[in-house]
Amino acid sequence: MSGHISPVIHAPHRSAPLTSYGLFVAVILGSMLMHLGRATLGAPDTFLFLTDAPIHSVYRPPESPSCIDPAPASKPYCDAAGRRILASTVRLLFLSSGPVRVGHGTVIAGRYVITHNHYASLQRGESPALARAEIHLSVALADGQFILRNAPLSSYTVVASGPGLMLLDFKTIKGIGFFDYHGVPSAPLGVAELSVIRPGSEIAQVNWDGKTTFVEWARVSSIREDGPVPALEIDNFIELGASGGVFYEGRHIANNWLQGRALRADTRAVVRLYSVAASDDASVLTGK
Repeated sequence: MSGHISPVIHAPHRSAPLTSYGLFVAVILGSMLMHLGRATLGAPDTFLFLTDAPIHSVYRPPESPSCIDPAPASKPYCDAAGRRILASTVRLLFLSSGPVRVGHGTVIAGRYVITHNHYASLQRGESPALARAEIHLSVALADGQFILRNAPLSSYTVVASGPGLMLLDFKTIKGIGFFDYHGVPSAPLGVAELSVIRPGSEIAQVNWDGKTTFVEWARVSSIREDGPVPALEIDNFIELGASGGVFYEGRHIANNWLQGRALRADTRAVVRLYSVAASDDASVLTGK
């Protein structure tokens, strides 16, 4: 992957609220271990049956001017907000003899990347096949420009991990944080803002189409408490590899975690597509 790809901002396709289904299927998001090829995007590798977590599409007015379908006066604000998110978003590419594995993350504190933890086995050597493979890492900005190419996995260290997130330390160059050195701005964390998120809250979500990384604006349809950390169910579908951040009023609050498909119990027809983001865990990020 090379060259300059201009980032764009999309508003998602919206569907009518649905209150309950007979079966809910969430498909694990493709992360650094997922393929880049468009021919097979969307293929599941693990299914989680979430039959005890009904969807509650209870909307309330947004807290600020909406960016989902912005009025002319709000569009400059929305565009600027999307550009700030993309500026702190990086694309992580793991290269080996097989297909390129792609994921995304958010830069914080000048040298760290916060992302989901679906690729822990790369660092820990839990997969014999991966342990034998010669894997290198490249890091690109959201617009496709590389700031690190074909580096060994020792280029970063996993300094913290927990349910739904992993914190990678890319260390320093000449005493300056790796991303600060390359002029990549850091995103602010919004752990405190999680307490004000409600069904209907508007968030910004990093997504991509296999080539271009962009920001989509969507609403939280429910807060899920059935997992290891609180999760946001979002009325927007994300592609495999879109392991980037979810933002509320410009602050990082969660990581994209699952693709969701709600099926009819009788016909198994897909009646709704959505996504689930794992909220930031303050204890993991602070070590307290």
